[in-house]
This record gives sequence, structure tokens and C-alpha cells, in this order.
Amino acid sequence: GTVLYPDEMISRDVGSGYVRCSADGAGGIIAFWREYTPIWFARRDHEGGEVTPPTLFSSGSWQQYPDVLSSPDSLGRVHVTWTGAPEIRYSILHPVLGEVFRDTIHGSMRSSLILVDGGRVHIKFNGTSNWADYIQYDLEGNVTVGPVSLVEGSVDASDHCGLAADSEGNALVFVRESYSGQPVRLVLYKIDGDTGEKLIDGLILYEPPFWEDAFDPVILARPGGESFYLMWREDDPETSQPLLIRFAVIDSWGNFTVEPYTAYDYTDEYPDEDIQILRATT
Repeated sequence: GTVLYPDEMISRDVGSGYVRCSADGAGGIIAFWREYTPIWFARRDHEGGEVTPPTLFSSGSWQQYPDVLSSPDSLGRVHVTWTGAPEIRYSILHPVLGEVFRDTIHGSMRSSLILVDGGRVHIKFNGTSNWADYIQYDLEGNVTVGPVSLVEGSVDASDHCGLAADSEGNALVFVRESYSGQPVRLVLYKIDGDTGEKLIDGLILYEPPFWEDAFDPVILARPGGESFYLMWREDDPETSQPLLIRFAVIDSWGNFTVEPYTAYDYTDEYPDEDIQILRATT
């Protein structure tokens, strides 16, 4: 419980937001954030010492989905995705040399997720159809799989997603899907890491009761990559407010080994908590 980092980890005395952090591939932490339009980053070592001071990463235009996502590789670099203007940008950031590669995922837009797993870089993005898609790169920035269209049809929203990889390098995408006139549902896709084949194509894992809503699906591989934690926010049926944190465990084929249950209940909080975002790591 000892605080290693100071309360004020980074400050440039300007309006900032949308901070996201990950490991930096060298035993420390890298943080990305927006200062309205520009993207900045900074690195700290594992004890909180400054490694890279706040540094401008990109001055691209403002977007509706401003988060910058990152994931480290085994070579000490960080792989990054963010929404450009309007397509998704993918780049590789070297701790000394800076940005060494950048690509545009053509036909992409809106929200993205990235996960480096061994020699594979898994990326979920939303295409121009506004539905969730998948693409895979190797560590040097070459496209090896995809793009693969995951969600198809007249879906209203598939921005809310989680991304994980199993022990064989296959990608699992856990998606919130919303269709007009139908209940919201949480759906699983599994993509073969070598061929791009959909090994699981739209398996409905969960529908909230009473036509309530569910948000922020999270999927995390357990040790060994043979089973996975699932988490999401869910509406309380009595108030229709997202005051429940739900939890479950599945195997690599989407079978529940721990059925969904309420891990935390905010309905007795006063005032009602306005829970906006759920993030988790292992």
C-alpha cells in the first residue's frame, strides 16, 4: 500500500485529459494524454522516477474518440493506436529513437483497442460501417491478418469492446452490440491468429434482464490463456442506472466456468455514483 508515485505524477499546467497508461516494455510505465488536440506522452520507471519528460507525440486533429491505446512488446518498444483524422493510426514508439513506424488503417474510424501478444499485434477498430473489425500486424508493422469484419448487419453500436489473446495467439473480442428493437447483448468473437478465420462468430454470452443495458465489456486472459475473466457495468433494474459491476469466467470457447454475478453493487451509495468507465488489468 505504499505510494511510489507522487500524487501529481505529470503536470504541464495546461488543460489535459483522456490519460491512458500501459507498461513501456522496459519495466516502467508510459502515459499518453490529450491537451485538447495534441497527444503527449511521458515515461516513468517502476519507482516513479522520470525517464522521459512530457513529450509531444502527435498534433493531429481532435476526434470524438480521443483515447490513445498502447501495449508493449518484448523488444522494449510500445505499440500505439489512436483516432486520427478520421482514420485509426497505428505506430511503434522506441524509448530512445522515438516513433519508428506509423501506419493508417484504411477504412477505419472511431474507437480502437491494441494488444501485443508475442510476435502478434492484435488491433480492434471500427470500420466506416461503424461496426467492429479486426486486423493483425507483426512487430515490425507488416499486416499479417485481415482486416476481418466482425460485427455485421444493422447494428446500432459496437464501440464498447474488450480484447484478449489465448494461449495459441488467437484474438478474442468481447463486444457490446445494440440493435434497434432488441435487447442489448454481450457477444464473443474469436479470430484465428494465423488465418483470420472466425473460430467463434457472434456467440451471445449475455443479455441483461428486463431490457436493461450493459456497458464497457472487459475480457482479460487468466494465466495460461485457457480461460478468461469477463467484467462489465450493468443497469440496476429498479433505477435503470448503471450501478452494478458484473463478473464471470469463461473458457476459450465461451463456456461459463463462473456464471455472471454482481461483484459490486452501487445501489446503496449516496448520492448515486455516476459510474462512467470500467477498466481492469491482471
